Amino acid sequence: MRRINPMWILAMGAALLMLSWSFGQRQLRNGLERLKRLDRQAEELRELKQRILLGKEVLDQDVTRSADAIEDMIDAYAADSGIRVEGNTEEELAPGIRRQVARLQLAAVSPDALRNFLEEAEKRNPPWRVISLDLRSELGRIQGELQLECIDRPD
Repeated sequence: MRRINPMWILAMGAALLMLSWSFGQRQLRNGLERLKRLDRQAEELRELKQRILLGKEVLDQDVTRSADAIEDMIDAYAADSGIRVEGNTEEELAPGIRRQVARLQLAAVSPDALRNFLEEAEKRNPPWRVISLDLRSELGRIQGELQLECIDRPD
């Protein structure tokens, strides 16, 4: 039986050692890249959480009460002007916060009456804001459709 040269055994051991070292380095590099990627994602999630908390604080500060009814505002600031409520929808945005959308029909409304009504709607706390309008003018009178929205806290 022939004996194996000890140099071959050393060479094979060195080759296995280098191979396992190379494999270990690659695994370590991949693991570090993955950790960096997870760390970036964790930081993005922390920033998102901060933005959400800030948005909640802003909502809590700005949205403090229930909105004035759109019908009451029409009666107070645009009675007999030709503005009437065509529809009103509500949706809950978050617990205790809702979005109202009022669709108004305009029939032969004077520009001054419409301006006064919209100015008063914007002054409300919380304000009613224009989100859509489709207006036509005939003989100095305004006709069309108008949508207002309000974010409030229901009673």
